[in-house]
Amino acid sequence: MGGSFVKPIYAADASQFVIQAEETDIDENDIPLKVPAVIKNIFIDGLCKTKNVLIANQLSDLFKAKTFSDIMTEAHLGKLKLERLGIFSTIDVLVDVSEDSHGDAFDVHYIVKEKRRFSMNIGTSIGANEGGMTMNANINNIRGYGETLKSGLSFGTRVSSAYEFAYIKPFSNDSDKKFTIRLIKSMEDKSQSLYNENTKGAGFDFQIPSALGVHVFGLDFMCRENLINLEAPFSVRENAGHSLKSSIKHTLTSDGRDDWIFPSSGHLVKHSVEYSGIGGNVKSIKSDLELQINKEIIPNVVVSCSFQGGVVRSLTSDLLLINDRLFLGGPVSIRGFAMRGIGRHDGQASLGGEKYWASGLHLYTPLPFRPGQGGFGDLFRLHLFFNAGSLSDFNTCFRDFISKPRYSYGLGVMIMLGAVARLEINYCIPKNAQAGDVINNGLQVGVGMSFL
Repeated sequence: MGGSFVKPIYAADASQFVIQAEETDIDENDIPLKVPAVIKNIFIDGLCKTKNVLIANQLSDLFKAKTFSDIMTEAHLGKLKLERLGIFSTIDVLVDVSEDSHGDAFDVHYIVKEKRRFSMNIGTSIGANEGGMTMNANINNIRGYGETLKSGLSFGTRVSSAYEFAYIKPFSNDSDKKFTIRLIKSMEDKSQSLYNENTKGAGFDFQIPSALGVHVFGLDFMCRENLINLEAPFSVRENAGHSLKSSIKHTLTSDGRDDWIFPSSGHLVKHSVEYSGIGGNVKSIKSDLELQINKEIIPNVVVSCSFQGGVVRSLTSDLLLINDRLFLGGPVSIRGFAMRGIGRHDGQASLGGEKYWASGLHLYTPLPFRPGQGGFGDLFRLHLFFNAGSLSDFNTCFRDFISKPRYSYGLGVMIMLGAVARLEINYCIPKNAQAGDVINNGLQVGVGMSFL
């Protein structure tokens, strides 16, 4: 059987784009009876703003199909590639026998509906034990190559205000590769450390998928201002004023979980490293690691093990600013301790540390007797947990850092919030609290997208 290649043909209807396989020396007798299937044409109906070359790059692999099974598989994969572009509201696929064929050639039809050029929404957002209101406005598919210009305004319980503008450009031959430019301005409430942080800056991200996971390479330029509360101690006041942080970073994420909120199987591996010092007055290196594995031991009963750890080190003789230090404790990390409640404090102010580790063992089950099974009841889980962890500076004893952790255990209820976050209501019993720690014995409520 001869080969084929992509040849764009413009139909009389401007909204229709045809990709045709040009035949070369096809001999019907060479086609086995059990696999008499090739693709002759690909039709795309509904294109208005989108450039033909972008679509052709996503669907060119369809012509590699040699069997009818290959055609169905590649047609579905092509739909997924078009969905990942994020520029279509609906995509339908139809496979039909091609005209003037002997039953061995097929046409694939994609019927698409492009998203509106402008979109706007108002809603709520959920972060690490915080909630807020967001207003977003997007310009979709600006030049016809899948680009998006996003602008957002948010007000929250911890981030009093934040503005962000982002330009996202996917690569035409691989929509999973993206380049992003960001401009941000935010005011964050760091009340556990008795200051507010005002940040302005710009960033560039380059996302590349690989066999190991998704790589994100970033370059950030941030101007930060610490606004100190009146009751803050001197150890916090000495961090007052402006700092300029320029950093390069890399994050690798491998997420094989079957669900983000209530996973029953799969793993998560996430590692990030950040070097600050290519400009500005902040010179440090920081690394974080997050691991998670989930296993259903009996039907509907899941065991989850997790680990988080990180270090940050100043590259000069100057002390780290409080903005760059690590913090631990709270309903989304070591439960039973207050937010940023673990580690050194000066009065009411949490001062953080330079290294930390935290681990968790969790057991998830449905509600007793499965009320509302198959419906509302599936939004709930019972939760038993054991957490342990430690936070300190590099000048403290490493043996104590490992062998004398804070820990807690308890039980509670988890509630799924819109398939994007979860709410936990736990009864916590903290143990082995050390001088300066702030505990939260009893009921504790946490909400977020990522938990220990």
